Amino acid sequence: MQFHSLRPLLSAVLLIALLQTACKEPFTPEVDKKNMNLLVVEGNISDGTAPTTVRLSRTAEVGDVTYSVETNALVWVEDEQASRYYLPGKNDGTYTAVLAGLSAEKKYRLRIQVGGADYASEFVTMKRTPPIDQVGWVKGASGVSIGVSTHDSQGSTRYYRWEYSHTWEFRSPYISTIDYQNRAIVDRPNYMDIYKCWKSENSTLILIGSSASLSQDVIKDFRLLNIPANSWQLSVLYSVLVRQYAMSEAEYKYWQKIKKNTEEIGSIFDPQPSEIPGNVKCLTRPEEQVLGFVGACVPQEKRIFISADEVRPWHYQQDCAMVDVSADPDSLESAFGYNMAEPLEKYITEKGQTRYTGTSTICVDCTLRGTNIKPSFWP
Repeated sequence: MQFHSLRPLLSAVLLIALLQTACKEPFTPEVDKKNMNLLVVEGNISDGTAPTTVRLSRTAEVGDVTYSVETNALVWVEDEQASRYYLPGKNDGTYTAVLAGLSAEKKYRLRIQVGGADYASEFVTMKRTPPIDQVGWVKGASGVSIGVSTHDSQGSTRYYRWEYSHTWEFRSPYISTIDYQNRAIVDRPNYMDIYKCWKSENSTLILIGSSASLSQDVIKDFRLLNIPANSWQLSVLYSVLVRQYAMSEAEYKYWQKIKKNTEEIGSIFDPQPSEIPGNVKCLTRPEEQVLGFVGACVPQEKRIFISADEVRPWHYQQDCAMVDVSADPDSLESAFGYNMAEPLEKYITEKGQTRYTGTSTICVDCTLRGTNIKPSFWP
């Protein structure tokens, strides 16, 4: 399971919750320092068919563009009979494992020990997520819109959350078979390694939907994202993996408040700030505020591919400035010696002079924008 980090969002929510008034004049708010460095818990407990992944981090002061992840915690999942299932940690603040032995319809909670304190989420029943019916797309004037459809014939889900990871293949506008090294033009033996690459990104917005007000438990064409027209994502081949999570009503309301306080506040007509009660508490210091909600469900996934041929016309073009350089050492050094441009090809003028064409490095080396390691799921 992959997910976007909530720490920046929750830090903003915390600030907004502390400031219940608005001013027309700019001002610097005085924020209570004791509300900084709060523990942020994000994740989902899953059965053995999917990894259980939890991310721990800390809130930071307003304006701080960096944040700290929590890497020294002891983290485990436990059931109502106190059986423990430990999650080993990584240096990026994630604690993850495939927990064999967990099953749907039982109750579980997350336990955390860190900094001399003991934390626990509330016990929640593991829900079964209905399969994704379809991940569809349609091309319009603004680009390609991608949506998801699902339903629960038993009517027992009603509350849904989605995340996605999308990956696209792209190519450099130019192939360079020569290189500039040690003040000389040499052959580039592995030139294809910097010609074809892939780029991956995870969803960053909170994507939630509910059928609670409908007669049937059906979600139809819920919009996940839009690929801008003529962007590089669909210049060759694009793929999106959608993950669907069933939620309780309490978890849905938590995410709904997070969404309103981070994505929808901008004018007096938007939802007003509210506090975000989660389901994680500090057992050793009950007065300590903890941010986050830990749910439990067996997620569902579906992947689709979209090729450039399916959306034509699609006019992606990367701007590339061209240079024309004489073969003398000083000219070559000036043009190619500072990793700002790369040579493309050698040619001979009508007067018999040797010259080289070149272009900016980013137009030759695709690894500056992605990786040349082909994903395991790529066709």
